[in-house]
Amino acid sequence: MENNDQLIERFEKWLLICGKAESTRINYRVAVTQFSKFLVNKPLTAATKEDVRAFIFSLYGRGLAATTMQARRDALQTLFDCLQLGGQVRESVPRYILRRKLPTRLPHAKSEEEIERLIAATRNSRDRAIIELGYASGLRVSELRSLNVEDVNLEARSLFVRRGKGDKDRLGLFGHKAAAALKDYLGDRKRGPLFLAQRYIQQGGVSKDRYGTWRGWWRERSGDGKLKMRSVRLGDYDLPTKERAREALRHFLDCEQIARAERSPQRMVIRSI
Repeated sequence: MENNDQLIERFEKWLLICGKAESTRINYRVAVTQFSKFLVNKPLTAATKEDVRAFIFSLYGRGLAATTMQARRDALQTLFDCLQLGGQVRESVPRYILRRKLPTRLPHAKSEEEIERLIAATRNSRDRAIIELGYASGLRVSELRSLNVEDVNLEARSLFVRRGKGDKDRLGLFGHKAAAALKDYLGDRKRGPLFLAQRYIQQGGVSKDRYGTWRGWWRERSGDGKLKMRSVRLGDYDLPTKERAREALRHFLDCEQIARAERSPQRMVIRSI
């Protein structure tokens, strides 16, 4: 007999096989993990409809939105459907808990003037490229985040979305303004994640030692979450001013970030330093 943790792990694999999106798998895992903790030491396979009803009622007491409670109930139904298919329960008990009828909310679309103000408010080429491409192509945020440079054809002004909504691939198009913004942002970069996580330097700077050599230094979070001091030699006579030294440090950090992204098979996440 598998314990609750093993059942949840098996359920997550089943969702992956069914082609559920990553965000859906994460939300469902959160829901069933919460339900497992709510049951305390009771096995998931022994849960009753009264347990499910009590769990939903506990969420109501926490003041969660109706849509969130509905999503939790749907996640539990999917879990018990999976267990029923595997012969581990006789029936899917959440199906005895009726779904509430939620009011339909129409999406609010930004006006052209609002989009123009957003574009005008961008502070760098990366943010401008994100908004221009998102506006021109109609891609979801998760789809924009998953794009690689290799997926975009600037000359044809087209892109290829891999495993988008419904876990399906599709072709997307964009216009001249988005293409120009992307070209300005990418420069000579030909591969790797299209949009790199931005590095913010909160503690750091440049200084010249007694030999006239400029060095850059900054604090960076390591894999264990601790802040560590890092430094790099920037140059000497070829950097006549402090501002030139700062530009050299920014260029070094940008190049290092790109190199890390190309080495990593996953999309890089850089925390603020």
